[in-house]
Amino acid sequence: MPKRPIPNAVPMLCSGEEELRKAMLVRPNAWVIGSGPKAERITRLRSRLLVPDRIRWNTWRVIAVYSDEPIIANRFFMVKLKNGNEMQEKALVTWLNTTFGLLTVLANREETEGAFTEINIGQWRALSILDITRLDDEKLSSLVRVFDAYADKEFKRIPDQYGDYPDSIRLSFDLDFLKALDPGINKDRAKQCLIELYKRLGITLKTWIDNGDQSL
Repeated sequence: MPKRPIPNAVPMLCSGEEELRKAMLVRPNAWVIGSGPKAERITRLRSRLLVPDRIRWNTWRVIAVYSDEPIIANRFFMVKLKNGNEMQEKALVTWLNTTFGLLTVLANREETEGAFTEINIGQWRALSILDITRLDDEKLSSLVRVFDAYADKEFKRIPDQYGDYPDSIRLSFDLDFLKALDPGINKDRAKQCLIELYKRLGITLKTWIDNGDQSL
């Protein structure tokens, strides 16, 4: 499989290794060459928004990823929003990677082996997610600006983002998300609440991952 762009090839995110998902913005690392009905079907599946088919919580850093160009992937579901556009896709990726999105996925997970979770596309569709279609243009634009500001920033592994000493990128990302939805929010109060949440979530994640506790 070619590792550099070539004419008429389909860009692909191949594998789900940690190195490829340190940040929300991803780039193709392989290009697929093919012809015939199967190749045409694969080409039609391309999308910019990708969500994983499995998550190992002790090594993952972000939940959903985004590509500037439509790509295919072998370890992610390729998601196309109905009547969606790039702004809505970026807004949704932003929400999925907030602590609130992460908690939504955690609350609806089905563990297969300790901190390892498989998620099928039906489970993704059933999640109670932020309804981006109800956001006004100002809020949508604000969320896109949050995405763009953090797109290439590398998050720590999820368990290391929380606890008594939370990841500074995690904290500022969540705060900027809240401010995008409510510009008048009391930032100091919001920061205090988030830090308290991070402490509790850090303890819970550590207990669950270390002991294989499924009662999270």
